[in-house]
Amino acid sequence: MKFIFYLTCALLINVSVGAYSQNARPNSSGEEKIVTGVVTDVTGELLPSVNVIIKGTTTGVISDTNGKYSINVSDKDATLVFSFIGFTQQEIKLDGRQKIDVVLKENSLALQEVIVLGYGAA
Repeated sequence: MKFIFYLTCALLINVSVGAYSQNARPNSSGEEKIVTGVVTDVTGELLPSVNVIIKGTTTGVISDTNGKYSINVSDKDATLVFSFIGFTQQEIKLDGRQKIDVVLKENSLALQEVIVLGYGAA
C-alpha cells in the first residue's frame, strides 16, 4: 500500500515539474532574435540614453553610455524607432538584419529657447 502511495506521489510531482519546464515561444512566427547596434550623431559622437522601441509595441530599451543597444525582436520584419531629445526621430525596418548602426540628425527646431532661473541669497 505504501508503495502505491509513493508511486502516485512521484508521478504527480513528475507531471507538475514537467509542466513548468516547457519552453515558451514568443509567437508562432518564429524565434526571438537579438538586434544590436550603436547610435551616434552626424559627427560620430556616441549617444547614450537613446530610446529604441519596436514600433506598435511597448517593448523597448535604452542605449548605454557607449551608445550601444541590444533588443529582443520576434518579428524579422519589425520596425525599430530611435528617439532622443534634440534629434529627429528615425524609423528603420529590420528586413532580417541583426546589426543596425544608426546616425541621428540634430533637430534644431526642437530646442529653440532655454530659460535659466536662479534663486538664492547674497
